[in-house]
Amino acid sequence: MLNLEQYPHVSRFDDIPISYASSLTDKQFSEAKASLDNLKNLLPEWQVNLDKNVDLLGISFNAAVVNSANKNGDVMDTATAIKMYDSFRNKHLNREHKRDKIIGHIINAQFSSYGESNLLYPMDIQETKDPFNIALGAVVYRVVDGDYAKQIEESANEDSPKYNSLSASWEVGMANYRIAMGSPNLKECQIIDNPKHVTELKQYLRAYGGDGTYNNAPIFRLIGEECLAIGCAITSRPAANVKGILTRKKEAEMTAENSRASFFNNFFDKNQKQSVTPIKTPQNMEKFEQTLEEIKAHILKENTSKELESFLSDHIRKASETWVAQAAELKNAKEKAEKEAADFKASQEALAAQLAETKDKLAKIEAAASAKEAADLYSARMAEFDDEFELDADDRQILASDLKEITSEDAYAAYKDKMAKLMKNKNKKAKEKMAEEAKAAVDKAVAEKLAEISKASTKKLSDKELAEKALEEAKASETNLPNNNGGQTAENLKELFAKAFSAENVKISFN
Repeated sequence: MLNLEQYPHVSRFDDIPISYASSLTDKQFSEAKASLDNLKNLLPEWQVNLDKNVDLLGISFNAAVVNSANKNGDVMDTATAIKMYDSFRNKHLNREHKRDKIIGHIINAQFSSYGESNLLYPMDIQETKDPFNIALGAVVYRVVDGDYAKQIEESANEDSPKYNSLSASWEVGMANYRIAMGSPNLKECQIIDNPKHVTELKQYLRAYGGDGTYNNAPIFRLIGEECLAIGCAITSRPAANVKGILTRKKEAEMTAENSRASFFNNFFDKNQKQSVTPIKTPQNMEKFEQTLEEIKAHILKENTSKELESFLSDHIRKASETWVAQAAELKNAKEKAEKEAADFKASQEALAAQLAETKDKLAKIEAAASAKEAADLYSARMAEFDDEFELDADDRQILASDLKEITSEDAYAAYKDKMAKLMKNKNKKAKEKMAEEAKAAVDKAVAEKLAEISKASTKKLSDKELAEKALEEAKASETNLPNNNGGQTAENLKELFAKAFSAENVKISFN
């Protein structure tokens, strides 16, 4: 449950923003005062009948300006104003901020344009950062303090020497606040919301004893959105160009016919005037028509003139046409926006599909390139083994299985070194070297044997006989020749000897 202890900080808005106090000329100031007449509709007859309730004095006034700091060093932004303004309804009205001096209560709360005081709706100002007013309608109890009620009437009377001697000052309680620094105009301020920095700067705020400046820059307390209207006072404290109170006394003195005509002319003129921010959406048509019908019925009770009925019907028709046109325009704009949103969504989905397809194609291309690279590397490595070793089918099968699993160059180098040791007997260069060494050994043995036979023989032998004899002796001693790891067999040696002693290769002569 909410309680007042949750709103420990209190601000009084009893002055206009200091940024505008010296910016208005005398003519503009007079126009601002006269514009208070536009606030009379804050006390509609259907809500409070002042002609019948003569014990009540109806008043309306601009209570404060939003988006601009007041002389107390406080400021409220648009979002906060829209969220809290309705909390003014049914709050007390006191005298000079003395809560034991209740003189009335607040009936209505709305917004008004700065300067002209044209009534505005939340939708009119929800996007603006420029100044606008919070306007209130209230009733004063004549039977509680009749003398003070007369003072209020004199303050609203332009012919009285006490004109504008009284003004409104409302109070708001807040749970928290931020810091606005740099300018009385909120849209030009730097907003500080870090709790640590807010606490450090608190001492410079006017609300807490400071002079309202920090490093020669103005500093203000920005009211937090969690706030509540506490009440309102009528005070003699001057409040510059938005001061003043409008009473309904003058209307009560007008004739019934003039009162009705003035009321309706002001009503429709107000709705036709240009707002500070253009209305973007139509009002509630049902409520609008209901209000007009109630007013029409009230007037027709006292005057059944066909002219008046025609006058009212014509205004209702024109207003209805205006609202219908705005509703149609809004509907068309909404449909257009929905179509554009749908088109944009479809376009985004198409782009997303195209992007996914492109990514898939790139992935396939990368996979194919990677596979080709792996195949080329495998082929190159098998070719290296083919060039270096004499491989059979089993060798190839083992190598193929191993090389497919090897990816890095370091692993391949280690594997190749290991296989070189295991298959050294199949190394082509090693086998060629072994064959050359065996042939050299045979050639040497043949030469030695020929020399030996030549010395020992006393009979001249033919070349063929000499070769056959050498071959027979070689066969007899072939077991004494080196094996060379199985590189040469007896048949191999026989062939070598036969070739070595062939007629083409051996020529023996005796001198």
